Amino acid sequence: MRNFHRISFTPATVQQSRKSRRKCLAAEGARGRGVGRALCDAALAQADGYDTIRLDTGPLHHEARALYCAADFTERGPYIWVLPELAAGLVFMERRL
Repeated sequence: MRNFHRISFTPATVQQSRKSRRKCLAAEGARGRGVGRALCDAALAQADGYDTIRLDTGPLHHEARALYCAADFTERGPYIWVLPELAAGLVFMERRL
């Protein structure tokens, strides 16, 4: 899964969050074709009823991070528990809706 980016929706309540987590994945071969932007736009368009969208990506995925920043995501700490050695290899971001 190293070459994929995960986008998770987080509803206003924690109980719904556990039931409603979704993923959008773009394969490495799809890079540069607008697939990531289309997935991000689709995630934002389907976010009614949610207060936050959170995602994580790798620190070397510069294009993905630029896309998320352009879509008003900001970096934050981990939003899920991960081993510290794994968290060091991830960039966590969120956008409040």
